[in-house]
Amino acid sequence: QFVKDNMGCPYIPGSSLKGAIRTAISTEKLRSGVDFEQSYWVKDISNATIPSFDKKKVMNWAQSLEKNILHTLPISAKADDAINSIMKGIAISDSQPIAKNRLTIVQKIDARIDGKAKPLPIFRECLMPETELEFTLTLDKQIMTQSGIDVDYIKKALQRHYQWQQETYLQQFPLLSTEKAITNQGTIMYLGGGVGFPHKTILHAAVGKKKGFEISAEIMDNLFRKHYHRAYARKYKIAPHTKKLTQYKGRYCQMGLCQFVVK
Repeated sequence: QFVKDNMGCPYIPGSSLKGAIRTAISTEKLRSGVDFEQSYWVKDISNATIPSFDKKKVMNWAQSLEKNILHTLPISAKADDAINSIMKGIAISDSQPIAKNRLTIVQKIDARIDGKAKPLPIFRECLMPETELEFTLTLDKQIMTQSGIDVDYIKKALQRHYQWQQETYLQQFPLLSTEKAITNQGTIMYLGGGVGFPHKTILHAAVGKKKGFEISAEIMDNLFRKHYHRAYARKYKIAPHTKKLTQYKGRYCQMGLCQFVVK
């Protein structure tokens, strides 16, 4: 079910949007020439043997690497202290309540790399396409000046994160080319719990496309042993080998695809 307030109206927590922005900023810093390649975390995960990977280990690596990237404020002597994070300068409210009639029940569909779609016996409560959400974004001027981040940087990071996913993952799925394109003037991003692992990780930006897919396949295989993720990764050089879709009024829609617009 979709998260709702005490009046039963759906909303999206500000922490969800802030988490997506955090991932995009981390990816942007990893891909913009900042030298993290020699850090302990990147060398360790790049040199590890594939069978040793599990979700918890990779999450710990990612969290440590994000701290190395984001905890750059000279406030506390302890590098791990969250007070040093540049994300401290970004505050995002929960969304305004959304009308109840914007909710719908949709079926989960797996888009496959052979261009086919596989409906699954799983249904979830979602917002209808073209639903508008309103958040309040507040930036701490002093912290943002120290970190070199402003609204334009956030939009650029989100857009480049989407383009990176398009180049490394999304273009492998022919069915996505039939989806209705987003045509408004907004920054494209993914938001929500149903978007899938590739949209919520900095793994590929940290270790590269090939190693990233190998590690992703190992994680998926450990979690879903009947789905043969390692075999598909060896054959098609991609993991996971499905993309989360649904169907609404006869057309395919990606889960969580939206636009970020600052007014």
